[in-house]
Amino acid sequence: MLARELASARPEPAARSLLGFLRRRGLRLGLLTNSGSPFREPFEAAGLAECFDAALFSCDLGCKKPAPESYRAALAALACAPEEMLMIGDSPATDVDGPAAIGMPALRLGPPGRGASVERFEDLAWVADLGAGDFRPLAAPGRRVRLGELDGTLERVDLLSDDIQGRYNLVARVVVLWDEGWREEAYLKRYRHPEAVAIEEIARALLAEVGIETNRVAVQDGLEPLLLARAVTGEKLVAGAPPDPDLAFEIGRHGASAYLFANADLRPRNAFLTRQGGRPRLTMVDYEYTLFDRALDLSDLAERCDPEALARRPESELLARGSRRVVTRAAIQRTRRAFFDHRLVSAESLAAFRAGWQEVHRAAQSAAARIEELLHERLTRRPPLVIGTESYRRAFLPLDIADLRERIAGDPAAACDLCF
Repeated sequence: MLARELASARPEPAARSLLGFLRRRGLRLGLLTNSGSPFREPFEAAGLAECFDAALFSCDLGCKKPAPESYRAALAALACAPEEMLMIGDSPATDVDGPAAIGMPALRLGPPGRGASVERFEDLAWVADLGAGDFRPLAAPGRRVRLGELDGTLERVDLLSDDIQGRYNLVARVVVLWDEGWREEAYLKRYRHPEAVAIEEIARALLAEVGIETNRVAVQDGLEPLLLARAVTGEKLVAGAPPDPDLAFEIGRHGASAYLFANADLRPRNAFLTRQGGRPRLTMVDYEYTLFDRALDLSDLAERCDPEALARRPESELLARGSRRVVTRAAIQRTRRAFFDHRLVSAESLAAFRAGWQEVHRAAQSAAARIEELLHERLTRRPPLVIGTESYRRAFLPLDIADLRERIAGDPAAACDLCF
């Protein structure tokens, strides 16, 4: 009987992604369970042990919830005072009343009732701020949303499973009932860095100027900005297969856009393939790392995400803080190799790749004034554009526009040569 129970133990489909997201948001996580030692194996086999800063099993503690000693052991393991800890669980006796007896707040998993609660484990993904005790939902059935000229109401919000979540953010599949009376499946994204939604938005405006089609997105303002995205049709691109000339042309177009707009995350995993009039078309998703070329180390500056404050510093001082670039020949070749090995591709396909690249590069040259206008206008608005990875996160600056201008002004054929 125990063997059957152990064999049937399964984590929540999005457990690792959700727990990882909470830790990336700065929370320390602990597990306190009344389970016996046999349950360690499925817990560790599911990869859950690495998601917690501490995991306490009653068999090791010598006591079970709701004994006060069990909660005090968790407090000691995480070096917290009772008021700094939040207990989350589905048992009123052991996960609400027991913690309350020693002054620990709780959030119950289950239907609405006594005290603060969320119905499902995955709903923790949309709690405004667990660390601050703000349990208001960012997304739930009934929330109003807007996409372009459409207004509607969320009917379902379901986190994607771990195997199709990204590394840093959380994405849910949602069903929207539009006020016009029809339903649509879309995607809702919560970011590790909430300000990244603004990059997703401006990136699509820039891509439109060079003829690159993208899926429709809209920032949903509220307690924290979220991104609502129209579902992309088509199938995931198969990486590594030698492309025919038509597909190579499409890959070249997107390669040029990534080079010009410094998109560090152009990958086959973000590419969806459809056919229009018999010709392949690629649609990319995930543009949050666009516009990031110069890796400046501003980590010691409190104002690193404030463009106005940084603009008061001499540009030479900022440039002296790092010479590393993201848009390099090595990076460009690595991106191209992710799509195809040029040694296995026909001469016709290579020529088509170059033609697609140069088409977009020349389109950018024709639209250069408009592209700069969009970026300068965005610099004047709040919230500011914040670019970069974890180690080099900073405000987008006029010097980044100058770098982009230089790439656009370059020779399209020479830029394409960087791929090989």
